[in-house]
Parts: sequence; structure tokens; C-alpha cells
Amino acid sequence: MHEPKILHTIDGISEYDNPSPPWIIGVFLATLAFALVYQVLFPSWFGPGLLKWSQVKMHAEEVQAASALAAKVASTQADAGIDAVVKDPAAIEAGKAVFAANCAACHGATAEGGIGPNLVKPPYWVSGTGTPADIEHIVNTGTAKGMPAWGGVLGKTKVQQVTAFVYSLEHPVK
Repeated sequence: MHEPKILHTIDGISEYDNPSPPWIIGVFLATLAFALVYQVLFPSWFGPGLLKWSQVKMHAEEVQAASALAAKVASTQADAGIDAVVKDPAAIEAGKAVFAANCAACHGATAEGGIGPNLVKPPYWVSGTGTPADIEHIVNTGTAKGMPAWGGVLGKTKVQQVTAFVYSLEHPVK
């Protein structure tokens, strides 16, 4: 066994030239290899990287996927027809928000009337028969008695959602 050589002594404490343990050298080399591979594959000071990955591109792809999913859900709801939409609890809940934002000013926050008629339990419908198709038609085109046409403002999906909410006031979904 050889005696380690003393490099220097300060305040009576001697520093020896001992080799580093093999495991720490292995961890250092693995870290170095990972860093080099990462620098080559991903954007860095070397350039755009071999994978051509970009945070902006990834964000754009995620936004496109979310938009496609939202369009698919909206078209599924629109294609389902009003009779299917009025039975969908999610559509009723969305319609409640649309009603609060657009219809509550005339029909009241609780839909019990105001400038417009009571929609909770009307003794008779001022216009139409109260079927989902009639309610959808009234929301879309308005009436001669003062109800404005909301079809152009809200679009088909929101019209169906608010129709589902108004219909659920008299016919709750179980």
C-alpha cells in the first residue's frame, strides 16, 4: 500500500491527494452525457435541436386540439336535435349561464317574469305551445310582442342550451 502524498498543510490540517470514489465519477460522467445529448436534441445554444421541438409549436398544437374537441362537442350537440339537448344536464347547466347573461334582464334572474313573461310555470304560453321546438323557434326569431331574435347573437349551440334551460324550468330532468 502506498502512502498518500500531502499536498499542503494549513493550520495543522493536512490535505491528502485521495482519488474520488468510482460512483461519484460515474454520476458525473452520466450527467455530462445527458447534458450533451439534451443540448443536441432540444433547442439550445447549438441551434434548434435535432427534434425541432418548440414550446410555441407545442402550444399551438394543444390549442388546435382543444378547438377541435370543442367544435366536435358543439356539433354533436347541434346535430342531436333539440329533443335530445333538452335532456342533457350539461346543456341545461350551460343554458342557465346563457340565460343569466342574456335573458334575465327581461325575464328576471329566477325566470319568474319582469318585462318579459314568467317562464317558470306559465298558465299558458304567450307565444307557442311550450314544446322544445317552439321555445327554440321563439329564442331564434323572437316574437311580434317584443321578444328580440337571439339566433344571430347567440348562435345555434347557445340557443339550444338556453332552450334546454327554459324547458327544464317546467319539465325538470331526472
